[in-house]
Amino acid sequence: MSVIHDINLKHIRLSDTNTRKHIDEVQLKGLADSIKQVGMFTPIIVRGKENDYEVVCGERRYRAAKIAKLKEISCIIRELSDEEAEDLRITENLQRQDISPLDEAEAYKQMVEHRNYTPLAIALRFGKSETYVRHRLKLNDLIEPFCDLLDKEVISLGHALELCKLSPGNQAAYYKSDFATWANTTWFKVPSVKTLSDTIKRQYTCQLSTATFDIRKAFDFALPCISCPNNSSYNTFLFPDMQDEGRCLDPICSNRKTEESLKEKIALVTEEQPDVTLIIPTYLGTDELIGVKNLKEEGFLVKEVPIYNLVSKPEPPEQEAIDMDSEDPDAIEDYKSQVKDYEDELEEYNKKMASGELRKGLMVAGRTKGETVYFEIDKDDKDGNDNGKNAKDDAIKELKEKDKRNQELQFEKGYMETVAMLKEQGYTRQTGPLSEQETNALMLVMLTHASTELKAEIGYKDFNQGKSKTKLEIVPNLTESQREQILRSFILYKLNTSSPSYQMDEANMLLTLARDQYYANSIDILDEQESRYQKRRLAIYERINELNLEQLKLPLDEVAQE
Repeated sequence: MSVIHDINLKHIRLSDTNTRKHIDEVQLKGLADSIKQVGMFTPIIVRGKENDYEVVCGERRYRAAKIAKLKEISCIIRELSDEEAEDLRITENLQRQDISPLDEAEAYKQMVEHRNYTPLAIALRFGKSETYVRHRLKLNDLIEPFCDLLDKEVISLGHALELCKLSPGNQAAYYKSDFATWANTTWFKVPSVKTLSDTIKRQYTCQLSTATFDIRKAFDFALPCISCPNNSSYNTFLFPDMQDEGRCLDPICSNRKTEESLKEKIALVTEEQPDVTLIIPTYLGTDELIGVKNLKEEGFLVKEVPIYNLVSKPEPPEQEAIDMDSEDPDAIEDYKSQVKDYEDELEEYNKKMASGELRKGLMVAGRTKGETVYFEIDKDDKDGNDNGKNAKDDAIKELKEKDKRNQELQFEKGYMETVAMLKEQGYTRQTGPLSEQETNALMLVMLTHASTELKAEIGYKDFNQGKSKTKLEIVPNLTESQREQILRSFILYKLNTSSPSYQMDEANMLLTLARDQYYANSIDILDEQESRYQKRRLAIYERINELNLEQLKLPLDEVAQE
């Protein structure tokens, strides 16, 4: 039999590791009042800890005793290690009738993380189902604002179990959009658990059966969907209601997979499937339009196709739905009619496919982004009545446009990669004489600034002057004299400034060059300007002296007046 000791409250302290976080203050006050009147019948369990005692079981009674201003409290002293104390504390908490779901979740978490329990072992120990334990463990992922609403009973445990399936980021977004403003008002009505679940599915999950990427493929940033914990069908313990649908609970990840997969498909189409057209629907949101703009800037040809021009291959009627051995002639006749309609639609579909009226496309924006579809050429794109011929002509024209753009892309990308290589190799830091090609490059850069007479002489015309030889054709055939003229034209162009007082280095360099080449003329110009400046300067200082004299006379005049 355990010995009960009366210990002074000032020698007892609470444990830092107690999983119980949620205590009803009203009930605690009621317990304190009861202790004042009739005393405390059940002692608390403590253990020795650093010259004092630590509460192992009975925190609520300990708090109530302090509120009741008791000096001592009845205790049973146990010799317990940290592990034993934590195990006893968790067990006692979990056996309470009034334990909150969040405290229970925290207790299970402690058992998993610090006591190496599995969910199944916890379930067996406390007589729960493994699904129950796993749901409680998942409740630890509920963000603080929703925990607060659960404590205040604004939302139910059913709501909380649906919300904790979302990532913390999506929970925060949902709280901000649907709860933050109204949750603490008296008139706020929480949606039903079913409505909440449907909203979560619609806004924050993605149905994997319609994914445009391979759910069996691993990405650099994510597991394959078929083995990912965020796939509802992967974890049937937590998501028994979602397992048939197979939904991704991390739309950011699935959207990224969609984008990565789309890039791969676009690359494949560009390299190996020239007959596939990149298409977009008619109406797109702002974010989608930015993505399409980026594609076009990268050089891809993108065609806008109205949704009514998209065509799907006809599906045969389901024969299993019709009992062909039945006595109901109407049902059999109805099925035969469906088959006839299907065959007619299939024949029309095959004709359009053969004639080229149906084109294969990859949807690069919109709700079906990443899907391979077929679309019918708009009638506005056809001329005459021979639709088959015109469709093929249109396809040929489009393929030639693709070829032209591919040639441009090949040149542009080769150029950009070459520029990057030159920078990486440190071209500008090389020393030694310029090569012939470097000299030609210099001439090509400076050619635009050659004199009008020289341009006419070498056959070069500016952009708005009509057809001319290209600079690349002209430069290798320049004479030494022409190269010298081009270089001097460029020097004059770069040193010629309308703001010589601000671009002093360029201005002084031009003056130095002029003195070197045309000394007499240069000196005459500068001497004339110096002479004009001195005359103006003399006039200015004469006036300054006059004003100074007038200032000196002013006080004398004032004295004479007094």
